[in-house]
Amino acid sequence: MWRIDAELFFRDDANLVVLPDEFVQQFSFVLYPYVASEFYWSVHEQAVTQLRTGKAQHPVRELIIELASVAEELEQAEQEITSEEYKMLVYDNLPPIQLTPEQGAFLQLFRRNRMLYEEIQTQELQKIEQKLYRLYEWCSV
Repeated sequence: MWRIDAELFFRDDANLVVLPDEFVQQFSFVLYPYVASEFYWSVHEQAVTQLRTGKAQHPVRELIIELASVAEELEQAEQEITSEEYKMLVYDNLPPIQLTPEQGAFLQLFRRNRMLYEEIQTQELQKIEQKLYRLYEWCSV
């Protein structure tokens, strides 16, 4: 079941479901887009802007802002290297001993971006797993 800023829940067969408030509080969770392995910032530019300006709140606001900033820098750094260099640095995992300044900057941002993304994703996955485990326990009783 799912809902988007509404009182009622929907199911794939389009029937509305009303759940008790206690049930919703105990077992529901927000499925943020960054939980997925692929995340595209361009789709969420307006939301990030609202976070940056303080017009929106989020449980991990500062981490999202930092991640978005690093992703922007990474996008710029990617423009400074060739596609062959990108493949070597990202996929071969064996960069040459002597990196150019552009390669070094890209690789540093790439690693920072990946680390931040994994941190935020792991935090959210843990929250979801905890809620699902509670629901499993509740169903087992």
